Amino acid sequence: MNSVNAIAKVRFSSARSQRVHLLDLPSGAVDLLCLEKAQETSISGPATVVYIVTGSARISDGKAAQELSAGNLIVPEGDCTIANTAEQRLVCLRFQTGG
Repeated sequence: MNSVNAIAKVRFSSARSQRVHLLDLPSGAVDLLCLEKAQETSISGPATVVYIVTGSARISDGKAAQELSAGNLIVPEGDCTIANTAEQRLVCLRFQTGG
């Protein structure tokens, strides 16, 4: 059994968004995505689930965009961009499996 204190791993950089690896899964991984105001990051790969821990985000796949706040869970269809749309910092938990 593995455990990790995700809150203790949160880190930010004004230069660029941060991706913090938390755990390896049998066929995937769990990461934190940490974004300052106006930053964005791209994610790709099969079977991705994103949970908004704090802040607000715009998730777009190039065809449509959705505005989400803390507490929301989304399963993007394919590659997407996550943008911090709030004044506060954005923290997302990303689960990815091999698909």
